[in-house]
Amino acid sequence: MSMKIGAGLGVLGMAIALTIVVPLSASEEDSHQKNPFTGTWEVKSDWGKGERRGTHIIDVSPDLTGTVKDLEEGWTSKLRNVKSDGSDLSFAFFWGESDEYEIVFEGTLVENEITGEYEIFGATAVVVGTPMSAEAVAAAAARKYVADYYEARTFTGSEGDTIPYRLFVPEDYDPKKKYPVILFHHGGGGTGDDNRQNLEGALVKEWILPEAQAKNPCFIVVPQIPGKKAKTSESLKAAVGAMNLHIRTIHEILDSLEKEFSIDTSREYVTGLSFGGECTWMSMIERPDRFAAAVPICATSLLVEMDAPDRGREFAQFPLWIFHGDADVVVPVETSRKMVKALRDAGGDPKYTEYPEVGHESWDLAYREAELIEWLFAQSRNPDRD
Repeated sequence: MSMKIGAGLGVLGMAIALTIVVPLSASEEDSHQKNPFTGTWEVKSDWGKGERRGTHIIDVSPDLTGTVKDLEEGWTSKLRNVKSDGSDLSFAFFWGESDEYEIVFEGTLVENEITGEYEIFGATAVVVGTPMSAEAVAAAAARKYVADYYEARTFTGSEGDTIPYRLFVPEDYDPKKKYPVILFHHGGGGTGDDNRQNLEGALVKEWILPEAQAKNPCFIVVPQIPGKKAKTSESLKAAVGAMNLHIRTIHEILDSLEKEFSIDTSREYVTGLSFGGECTWMSMIERPDRFAAAVPICATSLLVEMDAPDRGREFAQFPLWIFHGDADVVVPVETSRKMVKALRDAGGDPKYTEYPEVGHESWDLAYREAELIEWLFAQSRNPDRD
């Protein structure tokens, strides 16, 4: 007996079509006949327009226990509540390495193909899975994940606050040259202390690739805000104070990197998504003279102490590009519209992109905009720069 499959792997999750016929051993054939879910699967998910796409490797034992590995980010989670009855199939797993965000799959397994949907927080993704060959599994095990591109570091600031962070250093870094630096703030799902879940979004994953770095070599700094669980009992005032402390520590990280590396201090940029969009504003407010440009994407507005009209007056002439999806049900698009209006009312002319029919995860669309990349790296606090 043999099994025809389609699978392939590329850099950071990009798939390449590949067709292989793999003979099954007697034990494999016996396991396959006992339960067709037994084996290793490449499972792709599409969360819709503007949302993330993902690939997972699901490895299942005959007793229907197993693991899920994220093919893009490299984390591994255990399969939970596996039910495989005829063609009906369901299972669950936690996204990331913490038991916090559960994804549930329901669908079918027919003729060596898994089809169905993932669901989390009411959002759904279309899912398709196919068996993997031994060669494809080996290639996945040897691949380089996004975390491998970044150095894991920890920094304790002058006020005793400790922040884990990731640092991308340009390949072939030359201390005789000056390099721009991007401060990236993760969303709410990236909080914690694992120094891994903060690596989210297309900027972190794609702006480090050789073709992007060849055009715009840069440092990327990705701090991780401590997990929200530690703040559940805090009042809003205390939470604001804690966040301001973290922001001050993050600026000290940048100060230290300016001493360690050859940083072009006239070309420091800040950006972030969702909760990280609000952190972008907080970083600007803390050090308004530091950055050459900022890109807040679907930014929340809970912890920032300066209201929209005041921010409009303060940053009217500052280079800003704001993004939001008009179908965002997590952070209403009106939040960004209000901010843009405040900037314009104060005489500013911010760039603003609103994606029609796009939900909360508008950031990958934004970070893949070629015009944004060109605009950002063209900004400088030194008007005489070549």
